[in-house]
Amino acid sequence: ALVHFEKALEIQKRSLIPFHHELGCTMCFIGCALKVLKDYEQADQYFQKGIVIFRKNYPKGNVLLEKAEEFAQGNERLLKQV
Repeated sequence: ALVHFEKALEIQKRSLIPFHHELGCTMCFIGCALKVLKDYEQADQYFQKGIVIFRKNYPKGNVLLEKAEEFAQGNERLLKQV
């Protein structure tokens, strides 16, 4: 799955405007895949990038933004345990 998300991100970066909400979704999907692979440090980078994009597109309280923040917080807890 990670390879496919990375390819999708490459295509999206070429075809979408910067900070398009779909980039945020893909960044978070990559973060989730990396979290499953226990690469918490790199997962955190992708979650944070996704959150930045969501904050530019959605108001506080948006479901996508809140979920991305929850995933990032869970990942940060795991990162501290390593």
